[in-house]
Amino acid sequence: MRNNHRTCSFVLAVGLANIAGASAVAQDNSAHTIAAAKILETKGDVAGAVRVLRQAMVGAPAESQPVLNAQLSRLVGDEAASGIANARSTIQSQGTAQDPVDRLIRVLNTGDQTPETRSAIQQLRMLGNLVVPHLIRAFPELGPFGVMNALEVMRSTRDPRVGEFLAGQVKSAAPEVVTAIVWALDELPEATALRVAAEIVGGDFSESHELGALRVFFEHQSESKACVALKQKLLSSKDAQTRTSAAMRAISARQMTEAEAIAVVKTLSPKQVRQVAVYAHDDSWVKFGVLCFPPAGKRHDIGSYVNQFSWWRAPEEAAPLLLDVTAASNQVKAALRSMIDHGWRVPAALDDAFHKFAAPLHRDGWALFLDALPADGEDRAIRAWQKNERSRHHLMEAMHHTDRSWVRLAVRDLVAATSLRPYGRRSFQFDWNEAPKVAIAGLVQFAQKWPEVSPGESSAWADGLVEAYESWSALPVDVVKPLFASGYQPAWVAVQKRHPELLLSLVRDLKRLPVGLVAYAAAQFRRHGTEADVPTAIRILRMPVPGGYHAQAAEFLGHMAKGSVEVLGLLAVPFTLEPQSYVSAKRMGDAVARGVNVEDLPAILELLPRLPHWYASRVCHALANQVSESHVEALASALQKCYGSEWRDTIGKDRDEGAIGNRTLALRLLELLGSTHSEAALPHLRRVFENGELSPHMIRTAAAAALNVDGAARRELLQQMLQSKRTEVVVAAVQAQDLRTDAELRAQAFASVLGIATEENGADAIFGVLEPGDQLTLALKLLDHKDIASFDQSLVGRALDLIDGRKDSKYLEQLTRASQHSNSGIRWKVADILGRTFVRDSVDPLLELLKDDAGEVRAAAQQNLDQIANYLDERAKWERRFGKVK
Repeated sequence: MRNNHRTCSFVLAVGLANIAGASAVAQDNSAHTIAAAKILETKGDVAGAVRVLRQAMVGAPAESQPVLNAQLSRLVGDEAASGIANARSTIQSQGTAQDPVDRLIRVLNTGDQTPETRSAIQQLRMLGNLVVPHLIRAFPELGPFGVMNALEVMRSTRDPRVGEFLAGQVKSAAPEVVTAIVWALDELPEATALRVAAEIVGGDFSESHELGALRVFFEHQSESKACVALKQKLLSSKDAQTRTSAAMRAISARQMTEAEAIAVVKTLSPKQVRQVAVYAHDDSWVKFGVLCFPPAGKRHDIGSYVNQFSWWRAPEEAAPLLLDVTAASNQVKAALRSMIDHGWRVPAALDDAFHKFAAPLHRDGWALFLDALPADGEDRAIRAWQKNERSRHHLMEAMHHTDRSWVRLAVRDLVAATSLRPYGRRSFQFDWNEAPKVAIAGLVQFAQKWPEVSPGESSAWADGLVEAYESWSALPVDVVKPLFASGYQPAWVAVQKRHPELLLSLVRDLKRLPVGLVAYAAAQFRRHGTEADVPTAIRILRMPVPGGYHAQAAEFLGHMAKGSVEVLGLLAVPFTLEPQSYVSAKRMGDAVARGVNVEDLPAILELLPRLPHWYASRVCHALANQVSESHVEALASALQKCYGSEWRDTIGKDRDEGAIGNRTLALRLLELLGSTHSEAALPHLRRVFENGELSPHMIRTAAAAALNVDGAARRELLQQMLQSKRTEVVVAAVQAQDLRTDAELRAQAFASVLGIATEENGADAIFGVLEPGDQLTLALKLLDHKDIASFDQSLVGRALDLIDGRKDSKYLEQLTRASQHSNSGIRWKVADILGRTFVRDSVDPLLELLKDDAGEVRAAAQQNLDQIANYLDERAKWERRFGKVK
């Protein structure tokens, strides 16, 4: 219990004062009671006045009885008053007879919290209001322990007599007793405490007693005039400690406005201010909190103080103080965060203070600073970055964890980086479409400074840069070009997705073409490749890369590099390509070879001897329509080189995998000389077809090429060639179209054909250049010749074709001579033609053919004889039927 903690010396002093002033107290109490009764009577409350006087008489001493009795008689009459006096006399007589209650009360004097005193207090409390007269009567005579224990008993009763009695005691008892009563007021019943407090307010008491009364009023009647007046009196006291205590009680009881509290604390010392500030429980008293903010060096419990107030209500005043706190960072952070959330933005004048506060807190501190900046505060953030070099990493980390997208700051930090270890994807996650040009230029500068991912280091920064490029159209390809050039695959993928048309142009500039990039480059050849990308495709063909990308490169070259000597060189022997690459390259060979340009003739002629037969032939075929007189010497020079070694042809497998032989190449060059249609080529061609040591094929080719030459010398050349002793030359000549229009040449050609008719030489081609009548003429000359039996079967066969189909015996003589030919195929053909004449005269030669050594000829003769016989029989039958038989 509260009274049990009073010191023994104080209790002893209270007891001595009670004994010395007992009579004076009795006199003061009666006067006070009479005054209180008169006040009630004046208000019309006679019953209340009677009750006050009756209660006073019960416990009043003998010397006060006459006065109280007179007042009571005036109100209720003499008989009633005497009854009350008799009751008091009875009580006193009972007390003198050692009443058990009195004995318990005397135990209260024996000590504090002994088993006996605790038992006595317990028993007296059980009596309730019955104990009141005994306590009142005994109280003035109690010692220090008795007073404190008696007050403890009074806590359990709400009897109004107690209040009246204690009110009288505070006016008349010794100071120590008065102090004890005041200290006990908090634990006394409300009515009792208020009665005593009212007595203190109305009397001449010390400020310490008035503070006790003020506490009671704050608890029970805070709105009363007495409370208000007492509060103002104490807050205006000349004693600073009184003002401090009053303010503490008023603030604690919430009976003071912020303005009043501010007015008071302005009059107090710093120590007293701190005492008062502790009791402020209204978090809206921010101005009060600012005024009471502990100075540096006096902030031992600053965290709880920071938590007391809603600083966001006065951020401009609170911010400088909070930022100056070096301890309780969590509480200060929370306060600053609340200020920011309520719209406060740090003024520029506090930037340095905020930097000092934020730096030790690392990312969390800088996050507060960045959030506290206004939306246009990027320049201030940049200054913070410049002035706090050691904290830059934490500042940037904080920016990436807030909603600030200050690209200029981010790029400045990237450009200044000396190591990329702290940077990752988040370092590039901004809206680059809204970024100023200077920021984008800075990002390009960063990319050039860090062109590759170092081995063993994280690639997170590179991934972030590539993702930014891929996501934001404002970023140029320059931001990933260095990574692209270093072979960083995500950069290739990003360029292909966003700007596939640029990928090939970037590849062109690469000194080293990474194997992984081949797929992306090859994929773009078809859609975006140009002539400028031909070298790239060639590089791919030369590389040992998997995945079929050689085929894509070859397809592109076949389309875009037609005629490229360099591409043709990929097909030359010895092969420099990987087997798989060569297979792909062969697919484009035809297209490239067919597209050659005569302007590249020197390089082509240099390459031709190393090309396989197939491609060399295609090249020459493509040049045939382009060569002219100006190319004769170059072609002749290349032809001359073919004579320098043993003749060799490409046959079989070599036609695809071996270089074209010098013989085959010479043939192609002879054809090209003829394609020039120039007289300047004739000497070179004549040297060939007049050379008896060369092969028939070469001579024939040279002769045919010579006939392609235009000019006045052509007819003379034809005459000479028709008179040549070389069959190949004659065969070439008789195929000239000139025979169609020149009768003299035609006659000479017929004679020449008859002269070489016994040789297998292709002279039958002459029929193709003759008019139909001339063809028949030549055919009859051949069939009428005495040596027809030994003539070339092809020549005879063409002649027979021209007389075939006649159903008469006009050419029976020629057919009969031809039936003697040495070739069974000719004899079979003659039998077939004879059978389709359907004339009786054809029977004899067919009968002769029945004796032929060749079974197929005999069978043909038999079949055709049957055919003629059937015809003749049918004819005779119908003639008889129609009466036409002679």
